[in-house]
Amino acid sequence: MIFCNRVSVNDKYAVYKYGPDPDNLSGLVRVYAERPRIVVEQQPKEKKMQDNLLIRIWLKYQESIKKGEFPEKMSIQIG
Repeated sequence: MIFCNRVSVNDKYAVYKYGPDPDNLSGLVRVYAERPRIVVEQQPKEKKMQDNLLIRIWLKYQESIKKGEFPEKMSIQIG
C-alpha cells in the first residue's frame, strides 16, 4: 500500500506526507491539479517508493483533484 496525508493546499497543488504505511509517512510530495503531475520533494526514509505509484494515486483521485479538491487522505493497494 501507499498512503498520503495532506499537509497543505493552495489553488495549484497540495503537499502530502507519504509512505508505505500510516506509521511511516516520511516522504513529501507535491500533487498538482493539472494533468497527472507530481513532484517528489523527499522519499520516505526507510523504503523508497516508485514515482509511478504516486501517478496511480493521482489517477485514482483525479475527479476531485482536477477540481482543486485535494482529499485529506489518499491510498492505493499495490499488487
